[in-house]
Amino acid sequence: MIAFMFPIKTLAVDYEIDELTIQAEIKQNGVIHVYETHTYSFQSTFNGFTRTLYPKAGSYINNFMAFEQGQELKVELEDHTFYIHRKGESGEVVTINSFYIIHNGMELYEDVAQFYWPFIDRRNESTYENLEILIYPPEESEVIDFIGYDEMESTGEVLDHAVVKFSPGKVKAERNGDIRILYESDPFTSQSLSSDQQMKEKLTSAIIKDREKQGKSRERKNRLKQISPILNSVIASIIALLLISIWLKRRLILSAL
Repeated sequence: MIAFMFPIKTLAVDYEIDELTIQAEIKQNGVIHVYETHTYSFQSTFNGFTRTLYPKAGSYINNFMAFEQGQELKVELEDHTFYIHRKGESGEVVTINSFYIIHNGMELYEDVAQFYWPFIDRRNESTYENLEILIYPPEESEVIDFIGYDEMESTGEVLDHAVVKFSPGKVKAERNGDIRILYESDPFTSQSLSSDQQMKEKLTSAIIKDREKQGKSRERKNRLKQISPILNSVIASIIALLLISIWLKRRLILSAL
């Protein structure tokens, strides 16, 4: 039987995904070219890899290809999973470069363009030791605002030429990690409008509200971290008192016999 890996996962195979770099180039027509680089360390033999991609509603993915050191690998598609054939031995460190195209992944309105995409989600069964995502917009683009959710929260920054980078580092399996970026709509004139509405204010307000919610959530977590030692001490004291009470009652019962 052929053993495969999700996302890039192997059945009954001992491995680690040392690094994943995702680079997405957004074209003026709204099509997104995605380049991924997975680096794996294997502690057992293996027969191949897989990459499972679930597009958002209304979008689709095609032209998936995989390469190792410039050599194209055989790929088969079943449902949303791309099976990449490549046998290997224990102790190998393998770097796989893959490419695919996202269609209808951009939302374009009269005054704003939005890229809102889940590069990872809870269906991912592998841990990434180091994950980095870079989003390259068309030339002359301007970032209005951006935000990361769940594992991507507070990991983003804007680089030169309106490139947005998310660097969460280690991301455990079965975690969500959406990214959301708003651009000025001017560079995307060759893309058809998703709607002829003015959406800039609404989408910007939505990101601001989400950022405020994230800030409040972090404050709650920090407060819990601060009081948890006190709570643990109180609980330990209560347990100790209960044990002493039980011991004293037992002694009283024994002395009465």
